[in-house]
Amino acid sequence: TFLLSWFHGKISGPAAVGKLQPAEDGLFLVRESIRHPGDYVLCVSFSREVFHYRVIYKDNKLTIDNHQYFYNLIDMIEVSEIL
Repeated sequence: TFLLSWFHGKISGPAAVGKLQPAEDGLFLVRESIRHPGDYVLCVSFSREVFHYRVIYKDNKLTIDNHQYFYNLIDMIEVSEIL
């Protein structure tokens, strides 16, 4: 089975923050949203804080900012790791 180390399933925001400790710039994970069933959240550590970005499904693509779109979560993460 192919496991994605950055995908953590259905966990809460505080649990995600706990997994990203100590908060180092660039640490991240993707989780299933508890507040918005069926949606995902990208959690990113930066400047000792963890930011939560809701992944929006729009026009058969994914985005967190309505500017850059991806076909799936793996594409989104691979591009983010390059930046």
